[in-house]
Amino acid sequence: MHNRQSATASPGATLSRVAPLAEAHVEQGYLVAVLWRRSTNRADEEPPKIASAPHIVPTAHAAIRAIRVSLRTHHVFGMTPREQRRAVEWSETGWVHALATLRNGDTSAFTVVLSSGGQAEWSARPITYLSLSTCLREGPSA
Repeated sequence: MHNRQSATASPGATLSRVAPLAEAHVEQGYLVAVLWRRSTNRADEEPPKIASAPHIVPTAHAAIRAIRVSLRTHHVFGMTPREQRRAVEWSETGWVHALATLRNGDTSAFTVVLSSGGQAEWSARPITYLSLSTCLREGPSA
């Protein structure tokens, strides 16, 4: 840890020490991610691309809501009409089963086949993670 002193204090004044501290908390949450995979018929194996930054949400309901919103905004991009119908149906009623799966501690995912032959997968999984926060604590006067 580093001690910092105020640069604006007048000479001879008593300076207080400020020491940054980190507080750690073990948290439960859900990791939500969207992956895009190229067609399995392609010779060049390419790893899946992350379509949106994975993010952590606090509840299973928030995880399913994030998937539903993403699915509804992206369901028309590159999906066949059949897959579009599946995506809309899942976002309207199929999510209930996915919510129960998450609450039971299992990963839940919804995958569609794109017209290019690739796949898009929306997933949520329960996770335990370490949350760090920085706080400043006044130390004794110098």
